[in-house]
Amino acid sequence: KQIEDCLLLQDSDEEHE
Repeated sequence: KQIEDCLLLQDSDEEHE
């Protein structure tokens, strides 16, 4: 689930591009 991870990451980890 790459898309879902991206959404969760950008919400908590803004450092993750």
